[in-house]
This record gives sequence, structure tokens and C-alpha cells, in this order.
Amino acid sequence: TFRSDIAHRVMTECTSLIKNCGIDIHFLVDKLLENNIINAREKREITDGYTKHTAGERMDELLHIISSSISMEGEVFGIFLDILREEAVIATIIFLSKATDLVVRKEEEREDQERKNGMTS
Repeated sequence: TFRSDIAHRVMTECTSLIKNCGIDIHFLVDKLLENNIINAREKREITDGYTKHTAGERMDELLHIISSSISMEGEVFGIFLDILREEAVIATIIFLSKATDLVVRKEEEREDQERKNGMTS
């Protein structure tokens, strides 16, 4: 289980990596809908190629929805990582590695800070 604050920070820091990893937006949207992270209306809005929004803007909106969900429930981050693992293109594997490293580092930083705070109290 991921802490929502740490998972959200990692997601925010890795947004450009996600956007550039080459994952198919339709695959991602289908999996997010399947896992109840987005609803059918959001899926339609994001996959509608006839809107005034570019593919990049639609991906930004999708990442915003995912990020917001992660900030409320850290487990969504785990689901998102599982979806990326399923796609398994080289760029997603690189993202997964970096995201995992970031989560571990942020957890260690938080634990170090808690130890320091405990010593000074």
C-alpha cells in the first residue's frame, strides 16, 4: 500500500515521464475504467478525438484525474503502476523503475525526518 501523500508527489514529479513513455491512451483509459478510477463520461471526454482538445491536453486531463485520485487514496498509485506494467513497453519500464526509486527515497526521507523530529522533541 502506498501513502497517498508520497504517491501523489511521485506522480506529480513524474508527469513528463508518463506523458513521454508512449503508453496508448485508449489502453490506459480502458484499464482505468475497469478499475473504477475514471467513469464512462470521463472516458468519453478523454478518448473523443473530435474535441477541440489536443491529444496532449487530453493526456494532461487524464493524468490530473489519476493524480487527484492518488491524493485521496494511495492504492490508486499501485493500480496505475500495475496498468503500466501490463503495457510493458521499454519507456514504461523505465518510468516504473524511476517511480519506484522515488517512492523509496521519499519514504526514507520521511522516516529520517520523523527520527530527527523524535530526537529533538
